[in-house]
Amino acid sequence: MAVGNNLLMVQALQGFTTDILVEAGSPRPFLASLYIGVARLCGVSLCVLLVDRVGRRPLLQVGAAGMGLSYYLMAYAYSTAGEASDGDPSSSSSSSLIIAGSLISLFFFWSASWAGLVWTVSAELLPDSLRAHGMGCCIVVFWILNFICSEVVEALMEWLTPQVASLLFGCGCLLAFLFVTLAVPETLPQEKAELIDGCGSGGASEQARLSGHSSDSTEHEWEECTQRPREATHLANHLH
Repeated sequence: MAVGNNLLMVQALQGFTTDILVEAGSPRPFLASLYIGVARLCGVSLCVLLVDRVGRRPLLQVGAAGMGLSYYLMAYAYSTAGEASDGDPSSSSSSSLIIAGSLISLFFFWSASWAGLVWTVSAELLPDSLRAHGMGCCIVVFWILNFICSEVVEALMEWLTPQVASLLFGCGCLLAFLFVTLAVPETLPQEKAELIDGCGSGGASEQARLSGHSSDSTEHEWEECTQRPREATHLANHLH
């Protein structure tokens, strides 16, 4: 999961969004950067709302597919911008708008899926006996790869041209999608999903009763726990 998140190259592009927009000819790059921040906030909020209802795996798949489409759309915009560099300026302006929109959608899909779920799914895949050491290794691998990607992403875009680099990053998203589809199981507990569905349909009390966590059951257990010390005290006084 740590390797797959870095294959997306989204986190490595975070520090270069304004530069990308300026080089693309965006008329208001800082305003577009603000829209990117808003898109990230909306993506995180959507992830929080859906992660326990839809599941982890579908969100990862949709996120990887959405990021791949955003990269391919960006590559198309770069190709049309290159063709229109000596032609109609309105075509170049539309290309810069497409690139800005692609970046906004890219960060939205990333924030709604891989940005946070990479840690959730990694922790849930590991057994309890290995979770601490396993997550430590995941964090180390993630940040080492993130450092490498952050150092080479700008050079890749200059050496390969932004169009080819976007196509390459889109292929990374495709690999991440295939990895989730073929190798990552759904880690959302079935009991939790059923309880959430029951709450949504008005059957929360029935689910709580079946699971032994209804209010009546809790009150009964509490009365038993508080009654036992009282009975022991009465018995001790009687013996004395």
